[in-house]
Amino acid sequence: MKKTILIIWGLSDNNYFKVIELINKGLEVIIIDNLQSWCLKNLRLIMNEVWFPPRFYEVDYYNKSEMKQIYKKYKIDNILNLIKKDS
Repeated sequence: MKKTILIIWGLSDNNYFKVIELINKGLEVIIIDNLQSWCLKNLRLIMNEVWFPPRFYEVDYYNKSEMKQIYKKYKIDNILNLIKKDS
């Protein structure tokens, strides 16, 4: 059975390559991104590069009720938080 990883903010220009890498390593990937960085084009890039597409949810990580639904729906083994922190 594949391990499942939840990636927070996985569609930014600096992060989408990491999603491709993890899928190619055999992980099942779930991406959540609020699309404030307007990186939906990166989802298309990911889809063109991998055999098994990730699941994607347009969700704000800080919305507890939406996140709770995702946690209930999937058995998540790991979480990779790629939220950019302000310097």
